[in-house]
Amino acid sequence: MPGSSLDRTVYWFDDVQKKIKLKKFISENHGAWTPAPEYQSAAADINSVSDDGFQTLLSDDLKIDYLTFAIFPAVNPYSSEHFSQNQFQFQPKVTVFLNVENANTQLPPFALKLQTTFSSRVYSAK
Repeated sequence: MPGSSLDRTVYWFDDVQKKIKLKKFISENHGAWTPAPEYQSAAADINSVSDDGFQTLLSDDLKIDYLTFAIFPAVNPYSSEHFSQNQFQFQPKVTVFLNVENANTQLPPFALKLQTTFSSRVYSAK
């Protein structure tokens, strides 16, 4: 039913394979978080979904050299402990840093450095 569930996507950087993987979770009627049906078990194509249900986001032609997330502020500004303290009253944001390069030696070499910031647009504790 549309509107009856929430969904969240977990991104994971596999250090061994140098790949970004993802897995979607859903919460029916605001209950416990469970893997979405298409992420609950390995798919028929073993190259696209691992045994733990994570899907590879990028192709074999790309190599990820660096991936990190910077979360600001370091504390929850909406918690009762920090809500009235001005030094913690910042709009929460996550900055993603990503370096990608060509892994296919048959193509011309390239390197790409990406940085982007996400904000929640939540302005109060309610």
